[in-house]
Amino acid sequence: MEVTMSSPLCCSSTAYAAFARQVGVIESTEGLLRASILLSLHHNEPQRPNDTCIKDVERTLGGYAKLISSRVRGSQPQAMLAHLHQYLFDDLGYNGNNDDYYCPANSYLPEVIDTKRGLPISLALVYKVVGERLGMKVRGVGLPGHFINAVTTDSGTMLVDCFAAGRVLSVQECRKRVESIFADSVDWSEQMLQP
Repeated sequence: MEVTMSSPLCCSSTAYAAFARQVGVIESTEGLLRASILLSLHHNEPQRPNDTCIKDVERTLGGYAKLISSRVRGSQPQAMLAHLHQYLFDDLGYNGNNDDYYCPANSYLPEVIDTKRGLPISLALVYKVVGERLGMKVRGVGLPGHFINAVTTDSGTMLVDCFAAGRVLSVQECRKRVESIFADSVDWSEQMLQP
């Protein structure tokens, strides 16, 4: 798919051009990851080339997956999932930034990886990339007012809230969350749990 984009209005032209190259592959996890990294560079001209920043993030997330994989002794998906949660949320401390939710750095993937704090969607992307590199099927779920992951295993679908340090949610808990945010203005439907 050919995408034509005009000149940037408020970001570096190199970050803009690199981002434009990802638009055609944005549906892939790698395209989404790269576009997200480049989006973080829109505000300032990077201190290092865009491709170096992308490689640094990809190397970090790939390193997470490699370390997690080395910890798993068997082939059970549940073991891989348990080690993924242990490493990302317990060992590294990934969690939502409740103290400064609206800080722009919570959206910028390189900063999220440095601080281990972010928004629901940026944390969900870290989880998705690492999970998929471990062979898992991870999809993003945009609930009204919140973003979580759905992990599909042989035993069903698990809903993971990366903003809450990897807390596994039930469908009822998702419903209560949406209702607590929107009261009567949004009617709950399990369709909201679709990727």
